[in-house]
Amino acid sequence: PPKASAFLQSTMGWLPSTSDTVTTLAIPVAIQPITTFMHLCGIDVCNRNSVTIGERLTLIRHCYGESLAARTGRIFLPYSIGSLVNTKMRRSLHAMQVPDIPSIPTVTAPVA
Repeated sequence: PPKASAFLQSTMGWLPSTSDTVTTLAIPVAIQPITTFMHLCGIDVCNRNSVTIGERLTLIRHCYGESLAARTGRIFLPYSIGSLVNTKMRRSLHAMQVPDIPSIPTVTAPVA
């Protein structure tokens, strides 16, 4: 997302916060059409290794929409929303000023 965010800032004139949010939400979802196809191809090759490419593509075409919806729904919450929440939480925690805690002296056991 950092490179895509920088691209949106330079070409579209977006604010960094807006482009960071959009890329964090969009990129995990946008890559799903490619990864879903690869995933279905891999599963089909493992389960049916003696079929023709035409038969393989027919099965993938049949399962693609449902699989894409399921994978996109499954990916969106942890990788898009979760990433936003994690980033904002980290930034707010880093911004907090924590007072110095005095170190506790260590007690060593006597050597016998």
